[in-house]
Amino acid sequence: MLDAHDQVKLIDFDHSPKVGDVLDNGYEPYVRQHRDLLGGVFGNAGPVTEQFALGSIFWRITRCSKLYSEPDGYNQVERLLNGIFPTTDPRDPIDRIIGNC
Repeated sequence: MLDAHDQVKLIDFDHSPKVGDVLDNGYEPYVRQHRDLLGGVFGNAGPVTEQFALGSIFWRITRCSKLYSEPDGYNQVERLLNGIFPTTDPRDPIDRIIGNC
């Protein structure tokens, strides 16, 4: 949100997990599942999960589409489970941020 002076204000932290909390669900492509013998797991909340979410949000903002918006839900999840990410341009500063996330 923006305040009266057009400054960004972060809101809606009432359901935010604490670092180390188990992430038992999520919404691709903002949360990445990982392979596990008993099914996909989302891991524990922390810097890695937040970096992935940030990269996905930067992708959406700069491309006006979700990460992997073209494949159906199953193929989108499979790509994320297998760690297959879209190519980014290392010369572009925003793409470098996305790639590092």
